[in-house]
Amino acid sequence: MALASLFAASTFRTAVYGSAVLVAALVVSGVTVFSTVRTTLDEDVRNQVESARAALIEVYAAEGRDTFLDHVRRIALRLGAWREAIVVYDTQGQRLAGNIAIPPPPEGWHEIDDPALTVAVSYPRILANVSVLGDFTVLSGRSLQTRDVTLRTLAYSVSGLALLVMITFIGIGIVLGSRAQRRLSSIGAALERVSLGDLSARVPVDFGIDATDKLAGQINNQLARLESLISLTRATSATLAHELRSPLARATLAIERAADAAESDRAKQALGEVEAELARIAAVFDSVLRIARIGSQPSLDSGHIEPAALLAELVEIFGPVAEERGIKLELAAPDDSNLLRGDVSMLRQMVANLIENALAYCPAGATITLSAEPRSGGRVALVVADTGPGIPEEERSRVTEPFYRGDADKANRGTGLGLSIVQAIVARHGARLELLDNRPGLRVVVEFPPAGQAPA
Repeated sequence: MALASLFAASTFRTAVYGSAVLVAALVVSGVTVFSTVRTTLDEDVRNQVESARAALIEVYAAEGRDTFLDHVRRIALRLGAWREAIVVYDTQGQRLAGNIAIPPPPEGWHEIDDPALTVAVSYPRILANVSVLGDFTVLSGRSLQTRDVTLRTLAYSVSGLALLVMITFIGIGIVLGSRAQRRLSSIGAALERVSLGDLSARVPVDFGIDATDKLAGQINNQLARLESLISLTRATSATLAHELRSPLARATLAIERAADAAESDRAKQALGEVEAELARIAAVFDSVLRIARIGSQPSLDSGHIEPAALLAELVEIFGPVAEERGIKLELAAPDDSNLLRGDVSMLRQMVANLIENALAYCPAGATITLSAEPRSGGRVALVVADTGPGIPEEERSRVTEPFYRGDADKANRGTGLGLSIVQAIVARHGARLELLDNRPGLRVVVEFPPAGQAPA
């Protein structure tokens, strides 16, 4: 399934939005917890430093200056194992005793980051208090390793959890989105088959428990009703046309006999006009039957067809008729055009109808050109172009409707079903019909799917 279709699925977008909201909530909660834990750990380290500082003040007050320095020198030897730091400076900033060698910071609390601290306290960062004690400046500090490791672990945990939540939700979205997209694709495929004339197509239903299954069931019900109505309409039209052919044939025969027996020319002319009208009615019924057969045929007798050969055959058939009317009928089909796949008799009838339509409206001196144009993806288009009067743009979308006649077609004695038959054959082959301006004239383009894609 294409990524664009997956990303467009509402279930996938819902999963992504849900994961984004949950991750945002985790980040906010994580920042809050991180801040609280840091404050607590900082307070704990600060209390430890305060306790060490208070002990030094007590020693200084009880033992005096020299003893205090000796005390600092003794404990400095073992403070590193406890991750504590202590330094005593004189009034000039010179280190007198202690286990770290850094310049004296200003008085107050500091987070000191210095690689030199690693030697004494096994970690480059300490929280330290600098204060004046008599003639000395005393730095008392403690390693921040425990705090930093705890905060780093907490950050990694929250980030990992957020990533896991996002991956889980996106995975759920992909699974649900793929399933929804497959269901929608199956609905689209069924409707496409119906549009191509396969009224038996139905949407597959899984378990009937979700909204998509319920929708599929409703679509199937409507398709069944549509199939029933169209089948009834086709059967009624075909039956009516078939049943009326015999009376029309008998009536035509009777009029022919009456015309033979008529004595006056006026009576023969009137009977001839009646006979012509009956022939036109019979042609209409034949066209209706033909459209019904095209739409109801369960499967096509399809095979691979060379477009150039098909068009050449029709040029040979209609060439004399066109020449008699002073119209030039020519072939411009390349030999290397893609193959067609379809019912050759139907396609022959389709092109024949387009040629007859062009011959009916083109004046003497016009040109009708047949061609086959290869298209991308293995598609091929059959084109019938003429230099006649053409069809106004506003009427092109309606001329394939049964019995539709434009303003320029009122005087024509055709059935009004020629392009309707063409449209039925085009739809049956899954092709696409376009009526374009040839400037001058009409350009009819029928584009067929690749030959490897069988018609419905």
